[in-house]
Amino acid sequence: MLSMENIFMKSGRIAYAMGILVFGLAHFPAAAKFAELVPIPFAMFWVYLTGLCLVAAGIAMIIKKQLSLACLLLGILLLIFVAMVHIPQALSIDEMTKANGIAHTLKTLSMAGAAFFFYGYYKKV
Repeated sequence: MLSMENIFMKSGRIAYAMGILVFGLAHFPAAAKFAELVPIPFAMFWVYLTGLCLVAAGIAMIIKKQLSLACLLLGILLLIFVAMVHIPQALSIDEMTKANGIAHTLKTLSMAGAAFFFYGYYKKV
């Protein structure tokens, strides 16, 4: 029988995974728009690879296969987004870009923190 703690943990994991999965899928139809934010060569390649990584992490979290590894790599990927995309936006001269950059930095740091939490939790299980 599942305890309330296990029910909340499972529902939290699934809800988080669904968000990551949808975010990953969103990279494909919006690839050109996302590519404008990528500050390194071969932007479209990186957008598609990132989308694939996010989808894989979401699926791994849902089906609980390689879960701790998926969460660790997801957390690292999200920190890379913060460093390469969101912080430069937050430092922009344009006020709207700056506001979006700050919001996305905080959101993505929160998502990375959750990924690292799940990594630590499921590494013990």
